[in-house]
Amino acid sequence: MIKNCIMYQIDEKYRNSISVQNEPISKVTLEDCLEKSDSLHKRRISSLIKLAKNEEIALSDKIGDAIVFNANCEFKARKLIASGTSPFVSTSHKVWLREKFGTIISFDAGKKLAAVGNIMISIALFGTPTAINSLKIKKENFHSFVDWLLKSNRGEINRINLRDLEYGGTKFKQIILSGSQLHNSDLFHELFGSANLIKDIGFKSPELRSSKRVISCRITNWGGIVFYTPNMFDVEINEMITNFETYLLKI
Repeated sequence: MIKNCIMYQIDEKYRNSISVQNEPISKVTLEDCLEKSDSLHKRRISSLIKLAKNEEIALSDKIGDAIVFNANCEFKARKLIASGTSPFVSTSHKVWLREKFGTIISFDAGKKLAAVGNIMISIALFGTPTAINSLKIKKENFHSFVDWLLKSNRGEINRINLRDLEYGGTKFKQIILSGSQLHNSDLFHELFGSANLIKDIGFKSPELRSSKRVISCRITNWGGIVFYTPNMFDVEINEMITNFETYLLKI
């Protein structure tokens, strides 16, 4: 089964002040977040209040370097028919907080649903709804990650989405390369080096220390991650996230 997640980053000024206690976290609501937000962010939180109700967040577990939360709410679904109303459906997703690297990982939730949990965690831990931010992974970070991935021919690149580049005297808005072992192609290296923006990259990881398995994955420049390898263990996800933090984010 494919697993989707989104990686976020805690603002650097809050990373040394993480203190997790279950009781204050479990009492936080979006209304609390609205009251404590500035005028710039009230509109965003107000829009989430229209989409979510009976929201709650609570400590769940610890997996490797991650503190695990359960984020639950009734979330407004899309209209089933043109003339109908949008029903609220019960949802639950996990959120990992990784103190060492200051990252937040939201599992199997779209951006709006993930925002509900992130804002509540942000208010509970840091007193502000703006401590958890979206990622913007630069091309230099992707270059660093690819260097690690291909070191000693341990990994494999099978897809890359390149933006804003020039090749053969022609300027391109987008070029997508897809195929087995793209990294063995001179074309890949030429385009990869000339692109001003890397939108996403699909790859097979080196063999994991935790399971000896190779993981098939794609990551975007805004932190969206898709694990295509079925039935992944938490320890495998933990190791992959650590690799992203170490070689891609360069925290």
